[in-house]
Amino acid sequence: MAVDPTSGIFVSGPTQVKFVDSPAITGLNQVRIKLIDNLSIDILDFTEEEEEYSNTYLNQAFAFKISRPNSAWEIIETQRSGQIVVTVKPKQQLGVRFEIVLYQVTEGASAEAILNERINWLAGIAKGFNKIVDDRIELLGHKVPRIIFLSDYNSITLVSENWMLVEGNRGYLFKFISPQSCYEEYKPIAQKILDSFETVNK
Repeated sequence: MAVDPTSGIFVSGPTQVKFVDSPAITGLNQVRIKLIDNLSIDILDFTEEEEEYSNTYLNQAFAFKISRPNSAWEIIETQRSGQIVVTVKPKQQLGVRFEIVLYQVTEGASAEAILNERINWLAGIAKGFNKIVDDRIELLGHKVPRIIFLSDYNSITLVSENWMLVEGNRGYLFKFISPQSCYEEYKPIAQKILDSFETVNK
């Protein structure tokens, strides 16, 4: 795999043309010196490959999979403060997203305690915080805690649904966030994404 730390490129591409192999940088210098100002590349033709994209995301470390509802949605894995966050979101609608935040938890940890700690923290920092639902729902044979709250962001009222599932030492925090104006439109799709979640054998 070609790697260029200067441009942050870690895949094959037009900036990754290989001319020589050498176990030491001194073996590359002669070629590099001769190439500088002496290399010209013309692109005569190209074809753009269609993106191959799976509808299902699989995470082996946390032993689960989840699916996007259709091709208008995308699945992205990122890291925030050392935690893996899997986001399923529509490509054309800003502000709407379904997220799973993955936790390593102590065996026997309470889903209620983890979720309440998070919500109490958010209540202290979120503008216009207003909890409107605090109940439990059925998920994978568990009664899991659910909290729904409203908050304000840039003059927009957001609805945030939060569920917490703990299985062994793995914790899954589910979040569906949407502007209140389109919450009812996207809620059935969020439910479809949640329903697609399933744990798998490691």
